[in-house]
Amino acid sequence: MVVAELQRRGAELLRRAGLEDAAFDARQLLAHVLHIGSAQLPLWGDQPVTEGQQARYLQFIGRRARRYPLQYLLGSWPFYDGEYLVGEGVLIPRPDTERLCEIAIELAPGLPGYSAGPAICDLCSGSGCIAVTLQKHIPGSHVTAVEKSPAAFRYLQKNIALNGADVQPVLADVLGYEHRCPPCSLITANPPYITAAEMAALQPEVCYEPAMALAAGADGLGFYRAIARRYLPCLLPGGALILEIGASQGPAVTEILKNCGYSGVFIARDYAQNARVAVARRPAAG
Repeated sequence: MVVAELQRRGAELLRRAGLEDAAFDARQLLAHVLHIGSAQLPLWGDQPVTEGQQARYLQFIGRRARRYPLQYLLGSWPFYDGEYLVGEGVLIPRPDTERLCEIAIELAPGLPGYSAGPAICDLCSGSGCIAVTLQKHIPGSHVTAVEKSPAAFRYLQKNIALNGADVQPVLADVLGYEHRCPPCSLITANPPYITAAEMAALQPEVCYEPAMALAAGADGLGFYRAIARRYLPCLLPGGALILEIGASQGPAVTEILKNCGYSGVFIARDYAQNARVAVARRPAAG
């Protein structure tokens, strides 16, 4: 069997299993098995595959057909301009979160302490995609990444090294780390924000990801209340808190932030025009 034929077979098996992106997934998995870039596959179309390669590929296709996440099968996934190792126990980086990074990088020059190298703390850091991206794109920044899960923390450490980032990983619960947090110019977080009802309706793939990185109780707002209240004193006057939020949570998170004493609160949309990022400042005089 040649590469093109095996790719067609994989795509057809995934289509029969009901996957919307069957052709894309089949292409990515075959490139992974052959240790080549997916863009190179057309050049390999008439190349024969070994029995071992065929068996491994069809095993991957079988797992993907059962809705095991593509990203976990591949073992890594791109985010912004980096690559991040992923697997069971860590949340998969998503394009929506890139919007948080873009906003943070845009606002950075106006942060207190920017000229000396701003102190940044990324809470609920997971794979480290936010922390690493900010450290690489905000000159002189001193970034701390806080993660509670030991499994996710191992990926955090690996991804810091993989991307050559100068990020300090801390294994700690963010609901308590505020007592150790140094004064910061910027605090970021992509906390759990999925409600109990939404958890019950998630896509099958998402159910393989760690529930502790997703679930946030009855209304999905518990972490926003805690982070807003506990970390306001950790921000330098004029410092910013930037949070990823669910598409319907803008009004509620805005109210939480204002009630906690933040100023300049606004909600930014992602490129699908969904509310995605909440931005707030510690008042300059307080």
